[in-house]
Amino acid sequence: MLALAGVLALSGAGWEQAGQQRMRQVQAAWSARLQASNSAALAADRPDDPALAAARRAVARARLPWGSLFEALESAAGDNVALLMVTPDAARGQVKIQAEARDLAAMLAFQRQLQQQPGLSRVALLDHTVVKTAAETAVRFHLQARWGDARALP
Repeated sequence: MLALAGVLALSGAGWEQAGQQRMRQVQAAWSARLQASNSAALAADRPDDPALAAARRAVARARLPWGSLFEALESAAGDNVALLMVTPDAARGQVKIQAEARDLAAMLAFQRQLQQQPGLSRVALLDHTVVKTAAETAVRFHLQARWGDARALP
């Protein structure tokens, strides 16, 4: 009789464990459904909502590799080149750089150094102008480069 009671107790514990495992499976399935419905609801939000569009752009910009851009510019710039303006275009994955060099050789060296930076590619000289003042001559120029991971851009 005691043996029968022991077997019944063990089988009852097994049923309880099976019931708890089934409950966890049901909870996981409901959680997955809830997450999927939330994702679908977010995707179905009105695309014309300006606040939502602005928030998405801000999140996309925050994900860009800003640090690698600044590191690339700092390591390429030297005593012979002064950065005047840096204009990143996150939507296109491009950055435009306006700078001034002491001479043409310094301008070309700066471009070559940027081409070797891991965070930049397709560095192209857009234009350049020789600027003469009473004290010195300089070369003002514009470069454009691909920046960041284009796959991650909106």
